Amino acid sequence: MKKLYTGTAAGLEERRTFSRIYQIVCKLCPLDLESELKKSKHLIDERDTDGRTALQWAAGRGDDKAVKLLLEHRASIDTSDRIGQGPLRSSLKASGPGCLKLLIQYGADIMAVDHWEQTWLQASMYQDEPVGFSPTLIEADTDLNARDIQSNTALIEAVRMGHSNAVQMLVDHGADVSLQDQHGASHLSEAIARNSSSMVPKLLQSPAINVTTLDVKQRSILHVAAASAIILTLQVLSSFNRKASTFMLNSTTACPPSMFPRSARKNKATRKMPIA
Repeated sequence: MKKLYTGTAAGLEERRTFSRIYQIVCKLCPLDLESELKKSKHLIDERDTDGRTALQWAAGRGDDKAVKLLLEHRASIDTSDRIGQGPLRSSLKASGPGCLKLLIQYGADIMAVDHWEQTWLQASMYQDEPVGFSPTLIEADTDLNARDIQSNTALIEAVRMGHSNAVQMLVDHGADVSLQDQHGASHLSEAIARNSSSMVPKLLQSPAINVTTLDVKQRSILHVAAASAIILTLQVLSSFNRKASTFMLNSTTACPPSMFPRSARKNKATRKMPIA
């Protein structure tokens, strides 16, 4: 693998244009941050070659103390880097929401977006534990249904990433379960495609769910189930008489037998699903 940089640590530091404040925040320099800021603040918003400020670095490291000091000394709170991400977005990389809460408290824009038009709520779904961050954003009144350039929402990303608790949280707070992405994929079809026996019931229980939506190729949730679902997912679908059973029982006209997995064809032929 080709090395991105073969010089010395000092050379790398110079190449990235690390200011003294940067060095202190990133623990590259043993000086005291507060003392340095009291001497001079003219480099407080200095950016590195990727456009990141010391505040963004501190937030990404989860350094609550440094973030608070920088904010108290009027560091720019919403300065974004070369891909449109700033301190608030970087704070999602920390191990907890401490820096996120501080930034919101000091007035960070919770509806800012990056170059892909992703909000920070949507970005939180890419973390290992989004429920550690997303409640803070929801409490700050972020838009639950904001879409990125591919029409993805926070909810559909939560489904795709397998975050069942985040799905439940978003649905409970009123996220629109009827939205589809640019390809027509719905939250339900994505959950079925991923055989999530925990998320499918959560979505079906929503009064706003529409089981008859089609994607841009005119495929229904039955087409998705036929192509991807395992028996357990089919059992979950068949158990929801209120919304799913009529749709499932009419599956002869919705999908040809050849579209069903071999393991499911016998069940479809008798129009009965196996009982769990």
